[in-house]
Amino acid sequence: MSHMAPATMPEERGSPAPNGRSPRPHIDIDIDEGTIAQASRADAAEIENLRLSCYRAAREFELLQPAALAWDAADDANTVLIARSNSGQLLSTTRGSLVADAQTAEQAMGCSNELPDAVFPSLLLGRGATLHAKGGAGLHSLLRYHFLLAASGSTVQSLIGMVYAGAPRTRLMAGIGYEFFQPNQVWDPEVRAHSPNLIAVLERDRFAAALNQLEATLGDLLGRFPLHGAAVRLDGLGRSPVAVRGGNG
Repeated sequence: MSHMAPATMPEERGSPAPNGRSPRPHIDIDIDEGTIAQASRADAAEIENLRLSCYRAAREFELLQPAALAWDAADDANTVLIARSNSGQLLSTTRGSLVADAQTAEQAMGCSNELPDAVFPSLLLGRGATLHAKGGAGLHSLLRYHFLLAASGSTVQSLIGMVYAGAPRTRLMAGIGYEFFQPNQVWDPEVRAHSPNLIAVLERDRFAAALNQLEATLGDLLGRFPLHGAAVRLDGLGRSPVAVRGGNG
């Protein structure tokens, strides 16, 4: 990627180990079984509550507009994945939205970027939230896996997201091939950042390797939480700007 200089990522935040290889993140898979599914408005209240609890507890930013996390038209127009235990508890959620170009990405992410045309159309992951007690279980990575699998079978050229320097998930993201870029300007009115905002980008030529590494990292969690219902499809997603707000890509 030639248009933006990668942000420096300290080693504890997921940069390559001294031998040049990215360390494999530890995932605690001692977790109940359940399913992955596409959410609907029937899940809206639970999803909003989970988003609120996670965003309010985040150390990387302060939530300024809690009402913005409610289920809205952007959730209807795009794909929201959830992980739910067999006992019925909502454990994790993430939204995937197609963005056509850099200008749309700027509007959606609330920050400047100079991403090249080659990375579009892109799948923007945001509104990520996982139950605190299951934060190390790999469920967010499992949702990312299903979005990545869908992207690999589509015309999507990259996965992008807004994250914060030092956030736990940046370590795994770096390990599967994401690059990180610091925007020159951030105007997100919904949060006040305590850590630098980073644009995370996984380009298409790294999809296959990322899938393989996620499969190895997730292990039997893939079998413990199978996809329920139809496979994730990206061709019907809304293409209007979608606010990520608060990152968690």
